[in-house]
Amino acid sequence: MTENISMKKMITARLLSVTLVAVFVILVINTAMQINNIRWNYIRGARLKTDQLEEMLATNDANLSVLKELQREAGIDRAKAAAYIVQHNPRIVDNLPEMEKVASLLQVDELHIINDRGEIYSGTMPQYYGLSFDSGEQIRFFQPLLNDRSLVLSQDIVPNTAENKLMQYSGVWQEDGKNIIQVGIEPRKILAHQKLMELPYLFSILSYNEGEIQLAVDKATGLIAGCTDTDLTGKPAVEVGFRTVEKMSDDGGFSAKIKGKRYFCYFEDTGDLLLGVVTDKKILYEDLYSHIPVVAVYLLFIMLVLLYAVYFFIDRYILRGINEVIENLSLIAAGNLDLIVDVVSLPELKKLGDHINSMVHSLLNNTDKLSKIFDMANVMIGVYEYNSDMKRVRATRKVQTLLMLDDRAFAEITADKKRFLEYMDGIFSQPYDRDRHIYRVSTNPVSYLEIMPFADERNTVCIVSDVTERILEKQKIEHDRDYDVLTGLLNRRGFANAVEKLKENGSATKNITVLFVDMDDLKRINDTYGHANGDIAIKVAAQMLDGGHTDHRITARIGGDEFIVLLYGYEPPEAEEIIRSVYRRLQNTTATLTDGTVIPVGLSGGYASHSGDGFDCDALTKAADAALYEAKQGGKGIFKAYEKSPEKLL
Repeated sequence: MTENISMKKMITARLLSVTLVAVFVILVINTAMQINNIRWNYIRGARLKTDQLEEMLATNDANLSVLKELQREAGIDRAKAAAYIVQHNPRIVDNLPEMEKVASLLQVDELHIINDRGEIYSGTMPQYYGLSFDSGEQIRFFQPLLNDRSLVLSQDIVPNTAENKLMQYSGVWQEDGKNIIQVGIEPRKILAHQKLMELPYLFSILSYNEGEIQLAVDKATGLIAGCTDTDLTGKPAVEVGFRTVEKMSDDGGFSAKIKGKRYFCYFEDTGDLLLGVVTDKKILYEDLYSHIPVVAVYLLFIMLVLLYAVYFFIDRYILRGINEVIENLSLIAAGNLDLIVDVVSLPELKKLGDHINSMVHSLLNNTDKLSKIFDMANVMIGVYEYNSDMKRVRATRKVQTLLMLDDRAFAEITADKKRFLEYMDGIFSQPYDRDRHIYRVSTNPVSYLEIMPFADERNTVCIVSDVTERILEKQKIEHDRDYDVLTGLLNRRGFANAVEKLKENGSATKNITVLFVDMDDLKRINDTYGHANGDIAIKVAAQMLDGGHTDHRITARIGGDEFIVLLYGYEPPEAEEIIRSVYRRLQNTTATLTDGTVIPVGLSGGYASHSGDGFDCDALTKAADAALYEAKQGGKGIFKAYEKSPEKLL
């Protein structure tokens, strides 16, 4: 009786302690979850705001680009109109008022007439007379007109040579080739639009909530480029209290102390800028502070009710034998599987002991049974198991075979669980397909194993099977699927897969050039020498295209006599030099036929380039194909560049 009372007191004290700890832990977890929910809800809202601001900036950039293009086209049209007027009214060249009238009618700010030596000798700006294409960097832009009278040039907005004033100039030749006509337009609308795009202006029109600050940080300088709090604009972000630029765009947000207050901050990287929304933490967590005491009282009440119920059940039903069961189970869990549980204090505990003994006996027999079954069935499958308290590992004999270990090594590592797990970690460090639990065990001989784990909190069971034959067959199928049998190059499907993998590597998609090649006279070779010799010519062409000094390319045969070469990571001039080297090698490329006849191998090609990040392979291929068509029209054996924008073909 005294022992029962002592146990009651002990259980009561422990349950009370557990209850208080549980209340505290649940309260902490609940608070953490609430804080996390508040943060993520805030981040979702902040993302919407930064996305809206980013979209606003992108829209302004697009509008500015359209505006610039419209003004460029207008400048060219007005230069052509002025050229027509001057050509058909040559008397106005020496009449300044008439020239000013023409400039006014054409709505241009400046009109210059330039001779075939590139010298301004007439126009609406007498102070510019005598300036030539050699007078400065800005006016030198139009020097190519002296060598090619078919050119039509329009300059970007730049400070002019004479007054350093922002202007946009366009120049054309008169149809009779007598004069170059140049018009200049002051870009007032564009400059006004750029003013509206400035970050301080944009932030001045944004709406924001109480305690919230919206801002943009220039990544290059670390300065706050714009902010709804104008006091912060132009200041270094780090000095204000933010992180460094490199650590600012954390997806989970971060805390910062700004102007004496704690703020929760979220920034999004948009390229040149970090757009951010920060909110006063006191306002952000205002509802949470009032919610915590209510939750604490509610949890404490629930836990006390549960404590009484558990105490009543323990007091009435479980007083004898529980310690013995716990002790026996602790020994079994520690790996003592030879222990027999014999508890008779309660029928339920007696039945529990019988089940525990049956389970332990079954565990002891499982390893031997599995080994015998797998040996009888001649199946290359093995099983090993261990738990957190065991010092050794139980494994079937097939595991030894699959791991290619001798008897001594296998016995040593299975006797020490730590050593066994270190050995398996070496295998797990060489995954072939981690998602499918397939690992490369050996390269000589080649061996792949599938190791499937099944684990709970304490126990781990792994099934090990040999999948070498399946993996090798899969690799062969993938190779046959993606490679051309005749040339060994990628086929159309393999090329598409290689391009997709290239796109997944963002840094590799910068500066792309596609060369589309078609063999010349393959049909004549087939008709004259036979298809076997035609195949020889195809293989020679493939070897020539796939050779050279650069590795940054993908070469494929996508049709009977059609090849494609994709160069990546090269600026367009570098890519063109590589293509020229291919063309030079082509001049000396011949094929030796089966009868000893040596014939030249001819190719025609077209190529198109894309500068900058990201590319559309279909658009570049269509552009290269269009250039190839033009090359074919001009005669065989020509490599021609596509001179328009590849995107316009889509």
